[in-house]
Amino acid sequence: MAQYKRGDVVYASVPYTDLSTIENKYVLVVLRKTDDNLTLCRITERKKNLPNRIPIYRNDFSTGKLKISPSFVLIDKILTIHSGLVKKYVGTLKQEKMQQILKKISIMFLD
Repeated sequence: MAQYKRGDVVYASVPYTDLSTIENKYVLVVLRKTDDNLTLCRITERKKNLPNRIPIYRNDFSTGKLKISPSFVLIDKILTIHSGLVKKYVGTLKQEKMQQILKKISIMFLD
């Protein structure tokens, strides 16, 4: 099984918040501890000017890329899945971009 790390963008089977459906979606790994679980933020292609969406562009990746640029990390859509639900690795965000995202997540929890 592949070892995914913070900053990796992957394509994985993830549930909707009401658990009614599971679909394959692009997600960003925000936390990986010693077990096989990954804590993720959903990624969308839908453009909306909302504070919970952080744009990611092709040049934000150190390796790989998403087809749609910009795409948006949904910092309020955080979930945990087993790493076995990952279908494929897409790329890795640059450290600077990942730090920006983590900072916005921490601010969201403090508000």
